[in-house]
Amino acid sequence: MRQNGKVVLISGGASGIGFAVADKCMREGARVAVIDKQPIDLPGPQLLGFRGDVADEAFVKLTVARVHEIWGKVDGLVNNAGIMENQAIDEVTDDHWERHLNVNVKGAMLMIKHVFPLMKAAGQGAIVNCSSIMAYTSAPRSVAYTVSKTAILGLTRAVAMDGAPHRIRANTVCPGTVDTPLYRRYLETLEDPAAAHARFNDMYPLGRIGTPEDVANVCGFLLSDEAKWITGQSFIVDGGYSIKGTNE
Repeated sequence: MRQNGKVVLISGGASGIGFAVADKCMREGARVAVIDKQPIDLPGPQLLGFRGDVADEAFVKLTVARVHEIWGKVDGLVNNAGIMENQAIDEVTDDHWERHLNVNVKGAMLMIKHVFPLMKAAGQGAIVNCSSIMAYTSAPRSVAYTVSKTAILGLTRAVAMDGAPHRIRANTVCPGTVDTPLYRRYLETLEDPAAAHARFNDMYPLGRIGTPEDVANVCGFLLSDEAKWITGQSFIVDGGYSIKGTNE
């Protein structure tokens, strides 16, 4: 019960990694507030759900204030909300570019901006930003996504420095391919989803893509007091993908 008594706010918590983090935190004793554009189906008295856009500052400010009004504090924040759409550099439109930066970067910044004063007043807090292995690697037709997820690393370091005098920690998790609803929707756009899924699994030295729980386990650790001397760091959770070389 390492989250016992804590209040954790999670963006993008209605499905996938965010859902797994919310479930884990509640099972470890936390009260959890979830923000998402989608319907939120996590039952129990330990949960608050708010539907809205993390890039909308008025909504974020109101939501954080409401969580504080109900539960009196925010101990942990997980910025998981994000989008990924494919366009090559010579295809990028203003709308595509701005949408990625607004949701993936501005949304995380706004969540931190409005939670930070509560953590500062409490003299403690833990922030986990969800980036991607694409902050270290890249793929074709992923310019906006790669840039936005790389920016999260800088955001985390800057927040860690601002937060350190107040015992507010900030860290990043960088997952590889994870079996989420977003991933499944992507597979369905391909000619042979089953074959594509097999190829993705074969890309990983540990023999499979990740599960949301694989990432949630790392987030849970970083939110907990077990990580109280860790800040400003990036944790790659990718089944060994980023270290794989070749001798062919």
